[in-house]
Amino acid sequence: MIAIEDLLVDLLIHHPCVIIPKFGGFVAKQTSAKIDLERNTVLPPSKHLLFNKHLIANDGLLVNELANKNKLTFTESENQVSLFVQTINSSLKNAKQFQIPKIGTFHTDQEGNISFEQDRYFNLLLNAYGLTSVHFIATKVEEPVREQVIETPIIPIEKGKRNLWKYAAAACILPLAFYSIWIPTKTDVIESGLISFKDFNPFYKQEVGTYKKHPLKLISLNKSTSEKSFEDRITHSSTSDIANFELEPEHVFAVRIEKPVVQNTEINEEVHTTNSNFSLAISNSKFQYVLGCFANPENAKRLSEKLQNAGFEVNQSTAGSLIRISIGATNNMDSLQQVIDKANGLGYQGWILKN
Repeated sequence: MIAIEDLLVDLLIHHPCVIIPKFGGFVAKQTSAKIDLERNTVLPPSKHLLFNKHLIANDGLLVNELANKNKLTFTESENQVSLFVQTINSSLKNAKQFQIPKIGTFHTDQEGNISFEQDRYFNLLLNAYGLTSVHFIATKVEEPVREQVIETPIIPIEKGKRNLWKYAAAACILPLAFYSIWIPTKTDVIESGLISFKDFNPFYKQEVGTYKKHPLKLISLNKSTSEKSFEDRITHSSTSDIANFELEPEHVFAVRIEKPVVQNTEINEEVHTTNSNFSLAISNSKFQYVLGCFANPENAKRLSEKLQNAGFEVNQSTAGSLIRISIGATNNMDSLQQVIDKANGLGYQGWILKN
């Protein structure tokens, strides 16, 4: 049977990450060859290991490989890994260290923190198999000290380039000089205070607006229409606020009928609408918390019943053609704030009405 320690070495050679469930995981990173000048050694490419104690989830790699190599079931393999983790923890607790051959050594300090030191003599990189460290003898070469003289190169300016800069400057200045005279004298920028792209076009000719008088046609009312009263000329429906106003039999206009707002100075006085089963109440309090405005009395009644069941004192008033539902009618802002907090806690959002 293959040991777990030997299996870990084989897995780290072929995989970049190997996790020991409920203990931690190894993360491998390939490093290139480097020169150690202090030891005069050329080190081959290798695989650098980092230990992460937070990688404790069982990814199945170690357990499955152990089960396949030793012909075990998954549960038996998982139990062997658990015993291996207990052995590591016991050794770290008693001996303060635990070594896995060819991988490295774990150490614990006085506070119980685990540190990992990789084995320097075994290379886990498969591509570097057979490569060893090369020692060399370094020789120092003394270089003669030279005085550094910084010379500033002199770049001659060609005559053609000088003329090119003159032409470029003239190309920029001439349009500015032309438009500084053209725009104030040939356009109405100064009078109007507005400037457009057309003002920069010297070939644009502004068209002069022409106006033509048209005689005003007056509509004369015939005798039959003028004899009707103002109310008789309006035809409207009870279900809509749009009506027809008859100026003449052949001239009919659509107008909006504004419903009068019912006002009352008494508190909680009921004003009955066209629906006999629904009533409106008007409050003279200084502050109210409005939760909705409805054109349909049934919707207003439904919200009122919900608020009453929740323990609120409901006020109803009219706002034009709408029915306003509010709570917490009071003259004290502190009392109103308590009602607002309770309503917001139940999921009702509204706005404050100040009479």
